[in-house]
Amino acid sequence: MAIVAGHDYVCAEICDALGIKRAKRLNLNMEVGNIVTIEVTSLVYKENLKKLIPILKKYHLVETDPPIFGLESWKIRTYKL
Repeated sequence: MAIVAGHDYVCAEICDALGIKRAKRLNLNMEVGNIVTIEVTSLVYKENLKKLIPILKKYHLVETDPPIFGLESWKIRTYKL
């Protein structure tokens, strides 16, 4: 039987074991010979998001050359901290 995320308790158990709260999406990647990685998309409380503002203001964002992906690459802007 297939597991449907959000409807099966095993998904909540995995998030609890990893200490992840309010996850909307979780990708757990385990490939032989590689490092295990987890990608999480999480909902953020507005109060917590506001805490990022002073942290981000500490850094000066510098525009860099965009990577070449095709004809539309001129529209891409990337920034580094």
